[in-house]
Amino acid sequence: MSKRGLIVVLDTSILMLAAEHRIDLFGEISRLVPMAHKCVLLTSVYNELNNMINSKSGKEKLLARVALKMAGNCELMNVENIKGADDSILEFAKGNLGNVIVATNDAELRRKLRMLSIPVIYVRDSNHLEMDGEVPW
Repeated sequence: MSKRGLIVVLDTSILMLAAEHRIDLFGEISRLVPMAHKCVLLTSVYNELNNMINSKSGKEKLLARVALKMAGNCELMNVENIKGADDSILEFAKGNLGNVIVATNDAELRRKLRMLSIPVIYVRDSNHLEMDGEVPW
């Protein structure tokens, strides 16, 4: 773990679920990761949320707006968006092994991260977060 603490990377699915179910996302992350950490939003996720705001309607558009507002608490990190947000997150996590946790509810992304022994935070029972994997304390 670096001296600056762990990096918690948020993806679209966790932000959207937190918005929909009014989960205190950052309070829950702090409960699960009590040591120094910073929440990061990759530009690919930021762009995905903006695209949802511009292309969706109704509830999904509203949730994307709320999710993007919540993401304002995160550091925006510029990354190459080769194949999409999930692949950007996966590549970023691989490049920061031992210093990164990914917050996602995307089943396929979670599976890939767990195969790499990268800790994953996810929504449980629509009202709180849980974490799979070992964190270097």
